[in-house]
Amino acid sequence: SPLGSQRCSVMFRFAVLALFAQVAVASAKSACEGVYENLVDDFVKDNFDIKLMEGTFYELAYHDYTQPRNLCGCERSVKTIDTTTTPTSINDLFTLKCPAGSNGKDQITHLFFNETEAPGRLDGKCSFFEPFSGNDVCPDYLIDVGTRTAGEPYPWLLELQCVERKNGGLLFAGINFYARDKSNETLTEMLESAESHGLNEFVQGGFPSGLKIVDHSDCTYPPEDA
Repeated sequence: SPLGSQRCSVMFRFAVLALFAQVAVASAKSACEGVYENLVDDFVKDNFDIKLMEGTFYELAYHDYTQPRNLCGCERSVKTIDTTTTPTSINDLFTLKCPAGSNGKDQITHLFFNETEAPGRLDGKCSFFEPFSGNDVCPDYLIDVGTRTAGEPYPWLLELQCVERKNGGLLFAGINFYARDKSNETLTEMLESAESHGLNEFVQGGFPSGLKIVDHSDCTYPPEDA
């Protein structure tokens, strides 16, 4: 009957729509999917040595909503490698001054990262994201390290932390430009690397968007064993 034909037609359309919905869900890309495979430089994947990260680094720029970008500055990271742990780990003494400059008060944070089986990926602890992400791990990807000579201590570190919400959406993307020196030449080199490795999508797409350039000209720093 005509009514039966209409019902069959409607049911068929619903079935097609349901099929497309299932395909869309199945093919939907989570926010951090492919970061390691597509963004981490091949040199890092083939030659990564966590011990070459040890030392003092100054943060020249960042994209990171966990940092009070307009209030503080003088960011520095002192990384100590611990080979007695399994896996090998990094104790990261991260400091900044609030307000920025020599008259600011030192703010000291002790961060901790574990090496993983994926060369160039570290796992940090970030329990403050757990209610939204479902776990307390912040994957930290070494996108580039500033050298193409295996065994050379890394002159700079371009790091990306990418954390997903429970539903696969982006919860946090943090990009850190750490260097052993504070020169504009090094910052320019790192900015070019960030662009060539595809980080601009995260820089411009996050909130707040863009990068904060850190001025170290009037900075003093706490002891490296603070």
